[in-house]
Amino acid sequence: MSAIPFISSQSDAELARKYFPNPPYFRVPLPTANKIVPKLDKAAPLWVDLCADGYPDFDGGSDWAQFMSGIPGHAKMSEAGFLSKPEERIVEKFVSSLVDEALKLKPKAISVPQLAHAKDVRHNAINRMLAKAFAKRMKNVRPLPLVILPVILTQPVNLKVERDKKLSVLTKCYTQSNARGVWAVDCNLADQLGTGNFETTRFPGMLRFHEEIGRLPALAFHTAGPYWGLNLVLWARGHISNPASALGAGFQYYRSGQRASTPTPRVALAPLRRWARATVEFWPWLDSVIDALAVRDPARAAFQELRKQHSAFRVDPKLHKEQIAKFYAEWVSSIAAAPAASRALFLYQDLSSAHVIGSPLPEIPSETGRARHANVVARQLMLNCL
Repeated sequence: MSAIPFISSQSDAELARKYFPNPPYFRVPLPTANKIVPKLDKAAPLWVDLCADGYPDFDGGSDWAQFMSGIPGHAKMSEAGFLSKPEERIVEKFVSSLVDEALKLKPKAISVPQLAHAKDVRHNAINRMLAKAFAKRMKNVRPLPLVILPVILTQPVNLKVERDKKLSVLTKCYTQSNARGVWAVDCNLADQLGTGNFETTRFPGMLRFHEEIGRLPALAFHTAGPYWGLNLVLWARGHISNPASALGAGFQYYRSGQRASTPTPRVALAPLRRWARATVEFWPWLDSVIDALAVRDPARAAFQELRKQHSAFRVDPKLHKEQIAKFYAEWVSSIAAAPAASRALFLYQDLSSAHVIGSPLPEIPSETGRARHANVVARQLMLNCL
């Protein structure tokens, strides 16, 4: 399995074991790793993320805050003044304590502690100092895990001037931390919304950004996401080595320590290569779609199979996540089976078929805005495959 499962809970770990066997790494957050890791195989290759991106704004009642409050320097890392003019001694102790906790898990990969990239330069100084402190702490660690630099964006990188600023900072942090891997994600990008500028501006900007990241020296690992489809486009085009994957939910990255929300249950619409909210309005829509499709249409059979699961979903809401995780793993596997040189063409054709199926269908009543158009997700991704 080429995808990297991003595990946030014990139920995620169970789905990862079932549908994402033998990935390069299982990415686990350090603050809750002790709850998650026992649910994985003992030999599971762990990528432990130090989750410093929760600073300086976080939910004080979160598991993240409870864990981080025991790390020396936590209070200082919450102060805007300290972040703009950090003290090396405090930062080194903070980083060393985080690394000590992470190394107890014997990870195969470990993240450099980094704050999210702000719109301005306010986090640049602390991120560079965190990178240097991390390299100092890891100097004599053997065996050395793969060092991965997180690049967590909070603003689009549509314009070259925006990308160049971020690339300048991340290149310095990459070098100073002795990283050999990069994980980049835009935490404000939900790529199934159907927003009008996605196919012409937002997605192309991210493609160019990752293309530039790919030119970093000695880069051995490069991932993006979790997203729904942009990560797969980046992978198919060869801009990243591995796509990051959520586990049935969470196909948009949320910074560490943020207040958790209860999402509306969703289902994967396999023929359309998208998901939809499984509200009361959704199921009559699905019935109308089944009635409109030809009896021998493969899409009709797939929709009928989904319809059969309605009663089970009502009894056990957790099955929504499993249905999505199963579809997504199968989708990733189908793309991985294509030769690397023709993977982008394969994904283009796959999404083109979904676009054709979805074009004549009625709007999905459980969605909002342009996401109501059944074909919009496949079309926007398709237009960026080649």
